[in-house]
Amino acid sequence: MFNSLVFLWGFLGMKFLIDYMKSDLEAIEILLEWCIKRWDVLKVWLAF
Repeated sequence: MFNSLVFLWGFLGMKFLIDYMKSDLEAIEILLEWCIKRWDVLKVWLAF
């Protein structure tokens, strides 16, 4: 439950940041890297 809440907050934060900096490609690149890392963490949690 807690992990899914963390993931949801991360997703909402990411969406807000993309809306906030739509034209900033570098920021989007950083966000994508962050999402990939977050997804790796989530996959590890789902494995257990």
